[in-house]
Amino acid sequence: MLLIGCNMNLNSFFKKPALLTDSHNHNRKVGWLDLFLDLYFVVVISKLAHHIMEHPNLKGLAEFILLFVCPVWIWMLDTFYKERFETDNNYTRFNNFLLMFIISGFAIFSHHAFGKYANCYIITYIAAHLLLDIRWLQTYRHVDVFSPIAKKYLAGSFFSLSFLMAAIYIEGSTKYIFWTIALVFDHLIPLFTVKEHKKLPAYSKHRLPERFGLFLMIILGELVATVVNELSQTHELRRSQFANGFLVLLIGFAFWWLYFDLIAGKGPKKKVYVTFIWSYLHIPLFIALTAGAVFLSYFVAFEPAIPAKEFIVLSALTLGCSLLLKGMIAYSTDQDLKYSKAFHQIVLGATVIGLGIIFKNYRQEIFLLSANICLYVFILTHIKEAWSGSPVED
Repeated sequence: MLLIGCNMNLNSFFKKPALLTDSHNHNRKVGWLDLFLDLYFVVVISKLAHHIMEHPNLKGLAEFILLFVCPVWIWMLDTFYKERFETDNNYTRFNNFLLMFIISGFAIFSHHAFGKYANCYIITYIAAHLLLDIRWLQTYRHVDVFSPIAKKYLAGSFFSLSFLMAAIYIEGSTKYIFWTIALVFDHLIPLFTVKEHKKLPAYSKHRLPERFGLFLMIILGELVATVVNELSQTHELRRSQFANGFLVLLIGFAFWWLYFDLIAGKGPKKKVYVTFIWSYLHIPLFIALTAGAVFLSYFVAFEPAIPAKEFIVLSALTLGCSLLLKGMIAYSTDQDLKYSKAFHQIVLGATVIGLGIIFKNYRQEIFLLSANICLYVFILTHIKEAWSGSPVED
């Protein structure tokens, strides 16, 4: 019996990748392995948020974007592989456990990623990329209908990793130029596979949006963590800090509501290029929300690292951009949605940015209060329309 059990495990380990069909994708849910992997990204995002917290300026924001895109792209590659192929086998588990070890490097080396650990951070990305490339190589060999797509992924990966390897041996600003080129290359390659993807089954309408929604929850959790950390580290708490903390958390609740009420659970429209647009728009959304969480934490800090005028504007810009991106994502969502609601969210984003510019020379509470009023007026209007059962526009 033991030998039979071992043989079954080995068969599962060496099982060839199987392309999921429409029947498989119907009502697929996120698995426990995905949730375990996401815990590692919780740590990575927390560490990356500290980078922008220590460098609250445009240069720090640019560095944060470069650092942030690396783990997020690895997460997206893993997500889309699991959308296409059966993953309930020992090989996928082993591959994911290795991936967890590797992505821990993003958290470990993030503190000096633009100093003594720059090469270590790049090597972490290369290692994670190669591990996922092994998956694409298997699909190229064993899944004929997916081979043209896998071939393009592997070719693009070769050029991207070539730039990254060169970056390791280059010093100065040129290192980061090569690094950026590699990331741009990575993001462009899938766009050249749209034609081939049309021949494959549609993406899951349940698992894919659930996957992105869970990642957004990680970022909203970072907002809560930064506020609580700032309050807990203050020796003499002031009433204004508590008030600001309450208003910041209200903004977090509003952003949760706006995303999960209008976007999450719906999924992108069925067209492949729309699915790519829907997915790619989440990358700047994740960046803006994470940066916004950091800048909002300054409202509750006893001694903020930058003047109030600056973090009011930075908070308004990042939060406003998040709302603009949510509106754009809502347009590409496959649901019976009044397009006016998506447009209103874009207008809401522009309004929040305007509030930051108008109230940058006023007390912090005025900006937080006015931003909350705008957010919750929109939410209450949406609730009223839902209750009244107003007709849906095409």
